[in-house]
Amino acid sequence: MSESKQTTGDGYFEIGKISRAYSFKGAVTATLKVMARDYLHLKHVFTKVNGQYVPYFIESATAPNGNKVRFKFEDINDELSAKKMAGSSIYTLEKDIAERDMQKSLWQELKNYQLVDPKLGSIGSITAINDATANIIITVESQQGEFLVPLHQDLIIEINQRNNMITIDLPEGLLNLNS
Repeated sequence: MSESKQTTGDGYFEIGKISRAYSFKGAVTATLKVMARDYLHLKHVFTKVNGQYVPYFIESATAPNGNKVRFKFEDINDELSAKKMAGSSIYTLEKDIAERDMQKSLWQELKNYQLVDPKLGSIGSITAINDATANIIITVESQQGEFLVPLHQDLIIEINQRNNMITIDLPEGLLNLNS
């Protein structure tokens, strides 16, 4: 999917729209003009309210497929509040787009996050990130020892900044390679 640059001229970049409320707990589904997985690292997005950009801090974000993303924002805790956001365009700062293009540095923020697999549960803590090569490799320390895990966007299910947790669909047998 090609990235449709839609700058606003005032330092913001429109990345999509909130489609609907997703849950009674206040999560929303958004349709992005870009690949959703490319934006899971954001700490906040903005909507326009009365002509002003209002930040919404991201508690968690998941990308179920393609350009769809589910956001759970801090302080949006019920379905009614989430429904009020439906139809709102969402923006990020243009400088964040430039930073995303240099994404390797963003991965460094994942150090000390807990690595979780949906089938295996908690794997361990990320102790190092090697972004010096084309493929980013994370080092994970667990009770079973140290593991090297490729950090590819297609494997990432969720980055939960509030709980310092990243959920990855680990390739089957990957953790057995070290035994």
